[in-house]
Amino acid sequence: MHSCGPLWMSLALLVFAATVGAGDVPEQLRLALTGVNGEMVVGWTTQLDAGSTVEYTCDGCGHFTVEGNASRYSIPAYTPPYTSPLLHCTAFVLYSYRVGHSKTGWSWTHQFMTKADVQPTPDSPLRFLSIGDEGTIKGAKEVLAGMLVAQEKFHFDFLVHGGDISYANGIQDIWDQWGQLVPWMVSVGNHEMRPNQTDAGFLYRFAMPTAQSGGESGNMYYSFDYGNAHMIALESEAQNFSAQYDWLKRDLAQVNRTVTPWIIGFWHRPWYSSNVEHAGSGDVMRGALEALFFDNRVDMVITGHVHCYERTLPVYQGALNDEAPFYITNGAGGNGMDDTWGDAPEWSAKRLAAYGFGYVELFNATHLHWTMRSSSDSAVIDEAWLVRPADRFQTRR
Repeated sequence: MHSCGPLWMSLALLVFAATVGAGDVPEQLRLALTGVNGEMVVGWTTQLDAGSTVEYTCDGCGHFTVEGNASRYSIPAYTPPYTSPLLHCTAFVLYSYRVGHSKTGWSWTHQFMTKADVQPTPDSPLRFLSIGDEGTIKGAKEVLAGMLVAQEKFHFDFLVHGGDISYANGIQDIWDQWGQLVPWMVSVGNHEMRPNQTDAGFLYRFAMPTAQSGGESGNMYYSFDYGNAHMIALESEAQNFSAQYDWLKRDLAQVNRTVTPWIIGFWHRPWYSSNVEHAGSGDVMRGALEALFFDNRVDMVITGHVHCYERTLPVYQGALNDEAPFYITNGAGGNGMDDTWGDAPEWSAKRLAAYGFGYVELFNATHLHWTMRSSSDSAVIDEAWLVRPADRFQTRR
């Protein structure tokens, strides 16, 4: 039996109005974090706007039912998402949950575990996955299968997505098998913001901790703490970066490096890529924001957009610098492959035209391990250690 105490869980319910399958049973369940350790967001889809609830339980904490609250979403075939507060137990508790209504029927029962310490320390370990630019073709299905195998083996805390989510190309439920198990933390890609197409799917389908972190409404940029890391999602599709600069400067100034010694950013367009495709597409953003990342000793950045894999050495303003972040381009989620490379710059450490997903493990306050894993068998195809001194948080002069 587990000792339980009060904790908030938010729900995001997306009601689907058009026909998506037989019956009205809720589907497309997905999880996300709220930015507070132990909190969770749950989302799902039904055909009927009949009201929906979530039922959840854990060993020793009883049985709870909470109603969802709706807001509208006008993309063709979609009407609203819902949000609602819940209670839950302490961290490291396995939850069972289902969603639905007596009028629509109930989903299958699914499970997740809240893993972050409510009061984390600098040495609280953390594991998460990284993908980007996934699709619905054979390569993407292999990536998904590999991730599910890896989750069974490693039990990741959450997933960060570098943008161009599969639903943005018209298929909104292919990857929800993964979203039922592990929180998805997403960033916006160019396919979420394509000309003559709505971004409503990204704005309403996902419930990121934007308000909690003072970020821009609509999931465009936000931050959250989890374990010993401060995570920052940015919007690389912006036409002007002044608002993000102001927010990012405030956000970085508020990071408590004695609790969250690691800072990791993720967004769509890479700042450093030697692939011919989309060359220089992140240069304007880099010019606006890179100095903030260097001055505040950000450790790592994960991006997508280019359909390949590349890892840099620590680099700042195009030159190697041990105190700078290292950069990952991981657009290898399965939506085609960009395999044309230019000359390898000094800062480029590894380049691969292969489908796969990334895995970050923070062992403690000083040691970070990155691996890129093959989609077919989860085998390591690239890896790197980042070891930082414990006293690295002093202001750079």
